[in-house]
Amino acid sequence: MFWGAGSVIYKSTTFYSAIIVFVLAMLLNGCMQSATKHPPEYVAQTPSFKVVEHEQVTNTQEAPSRSVEPENIESEIDSIWTHIQESESLDDTSHESVQKQIKKLIGNQRFFDVMSVRAEPYLYHITHELEKRNMPVYLALLPMIESGYRTTVTSSWKAAGLWQIIPSTGKHLGLKQNWWYDGRNDPIASTSAALDYLQQLHDRFEDWPLALAAYNSGGATVSKAIKKNIKLGRPTDYWSLDLPPETRAYVPKLLALFSVITSPDQFGIELPELLYQPTVVLVDTNGQLQLKKAADLANVDIEEIIVLNSGFKRWATDPEGPHKLLLPIESAERFKFALSTLPQEERVTWQQHEIKSGESLWTIAKKYEISIALLKKTNHLESSKLRIGRNLLIPAGSFRESMVPTAPATAIKMPVLKGDKYRIKSGDSLWLIARRFDIHVKQILEWNNIPKDQAINPGDELKILLEKPTLEASNL
Repeated sequence: MFWGAGSVIYKSTTFYSAIIVFVLAMLLNGCMQSATKHPPEYVAQTPSFKVVEHEQVTNTQEAPSRSVEPENIESEIDSIWTHIQESESLDDTSHESVQKQIKKLIGNQRFFDVMSVRAEPYLYHITHELEKRNMPVYLALLPMIESGYRTTVTSSWKAAGLWQIIPSTGKHLGLKQNWWYDGRNDPIASTSAALDYLQQLHDRFEDWPLALAAYNSGGATVSKAIKKNIKLGRPTDYWSLDLPPETRAYVPKLLALFSVITSPDQFGIELPELLYQPTVVLVDTNGQLQLKKAADLANVDIEEIIVLNSGFKRWATDPEGPHKLLLPIESAERFKFALSTLPQEERVTWQQHEIKSGESLWTIAKKYEISIALLKKTNHLESSKLRIGRNLLIPAGSFRESMVPTAPATAIKMPVLKGDKYRIKSGDSLWLIARRFDIHVKQILEWNNIPKDQAINPGDELKILLEKPTLEASNL
C-alpha cells in the first residue's frame, strides 16, 4: 500500500519527492519495529509435568507455567479421573466375576472419598508416568487394590508400599533397601520400579490381564498355569487359567474400579475433584537432614513429612542418599529458602552418652534403637572396645520422639468417635486428625465452621461427620 502511494507522488516536484522519501522511511521503520513485537501469550496455570524439582518452583509458590494456544487452556486444567476414564479397557467388564466386584462398590461413596484423599499426593505423578510410557492409564488404580493407597503398608509377606513390592523383587528392580531407607515405601521410586516391572511382565506375556496376574502371584505361577492348559488343550487367556483365588479376583477388582469410575453416576458415586496437576514437589536436601528439622523449615506437620517420605525409616534421611524430600508444593519455596540459611551443624541434632561399666556397643545401640554399625561409623570406632567415661555421639537429640513409626498401616485403627464428636488429644493437628479419618482438612473446617489458622486445643471437641466405615482394599 505505502509503496504504491510513493510511486504516484514521485512524479511531482523534487521537493515533494524528498518529503515523501523521508516520510516513507519513517513509516517503514515503524512497520519493521512493530513487526518484531510478539503477540500476547496465553499462559496455562496448570503445568504439564510430573513431580517437579525444587529449582522449577517460582517465588510465587506456583508451578512453572508454559505458553499454550488459547484453545488448549481449558484442556490443560482437567481432572485426573478424565485421564483414567479415557484409558482403553484391558478386557471385557461384563464378565460375571467383574460384576460381582462392582456390586461391592455400588453406592459406596465413602470408599471413593477415602481413596481420593489417600491417592491425591501421588495420583497425578502415576497417571503422568503411565501416559509417558504409553501404558494403560487406569493401572493407576492398582494401588487401591494393593495397599489402599497407603505408603506405609507392610503385608504378612513383607510386601511394602503403594505397590506392595516384596524385598527380592525390590532388589531385582534396583530399589535401595537398608537400615535408613527402603525404596519400596518411597512413592516416587516405587512407582518407577512397579511400572518397569509391569512393562516387563507385559513384554513377557504380551497380554495385560496375564501381566497383572503375574504381578500378583509371580511370573512362574502364570507360566505354569499356561503350560497346564496347553497340555490339556484349553485356552490360555486369564479367565481360563487355574490360578490362586486371590489372583483370580485380582483383575476383576481392577476392572470393577475402572467400570465405576468410568460411569460413576450409573453406580451412585460422585467422584471427588482431583485436578490433573501436581500437589507435591521433590526437593533437594543437599545432604542428610533430620525429618523433624525438615518439617520445621517447611512449616509442615511432621506426620505429613513422614507419610510423604515413607521411604525413610529413621529420624533423618539416609546419609548416603537419596538426598530428596517430597513436600507439599505450596511449602517448597519456604523450605528451600530456610534450608539455604541453615548452618551445616544443625541439619542433624545429636546427644552424648557417657560409657558406663558393663556397657557394650550392643547395649548402647539397643537403648537408642540404632544399629551398631551406625554407632561405630558416627564415632569413628574401628573396634568394639569401649573406654569407660568416654562420650559417644548418638544421632537425634530426642530419638524416641523423632523416630519414624514403622508399624504396618494395617494395624492403624480409626480413632473412636462419641456420636459425631472427636476429642482432641495432645499432639494432634488438623492434618493428623484428617489423616486418621481419611478425610480432607477442609471438611473438618466446614463441619466445625472454623478458619484454617485457628488453633486447636487438647480437650476440645471436633465434629466429624462420617457416613460409614471404609471398605478397605482387602475387602474389595
